[in-house]
Amino acid sequence: MPPMFPCGRKYLGTNNLALFFRRSPKQTDMPSSVIAHFQYDAKTHVLEVRFLSGKIYAYKEVPEKVYKTMCSATSKGRFLNFVIKPNYAYEELN
Repeated sequence: MPPMFPCGRKYLGTNNLALFFRRSPKQTDMPSSVIAHFQYDAKTHVLEVRFLSGKIYAYKEVPEKVYKTMCSATSKGRFLNFVIKPNYAYEELN
């Protein structure tokens, strides 16, 4: 199985999304009011999101830059709703 990795803390991308969703250094990767955990597979470009409900979704063909921008977002759920869901195909895994 290809390696999966959680968010890094230092990404401060230069595109508009990164600037809009940037976190302060004091914030932690979680909690989220809807997302329990997410991870990214850099080889397959799949972003897996586990929601607090227990459902797991795989979002396909997500560029690593978008994943890193999500990692630095102040609101993971908001980023998911406005950037990931409308732009990337997905499937429910459970």
